[in-house]
Amino acid sequence: MKIADIRNLPDDELVAEIGKARQKIFKLGFQAKGAPVESPGALKSTRKDVARMLTVLREREIAKKKKAESAPTTGTQRADS
Repeated sequence: MKIADIRNLPDDELVAEIGKARQKIFKLGFQAKGAPVESPGALKSTRKDVARMLTVLREREIAKKKKAESAPTTGTQRADS
């Protein structure tokens, strides 16, 4: 999966895709132990896809945190006399 495709996914779909990819890694690991694998690079590329997806989620988390910190707070302010 390309990074542009990953960035276009909403958070909930991204989390679902991470779950699917992790299941695929689990299955590919068992296949690699038992019999010759048809595509030996599938495990590596799936791991990299998961890493990309987790990176995008973390970037979004950091952006939300920065946005919340930079937003002006409203309410009562303490006045020092």
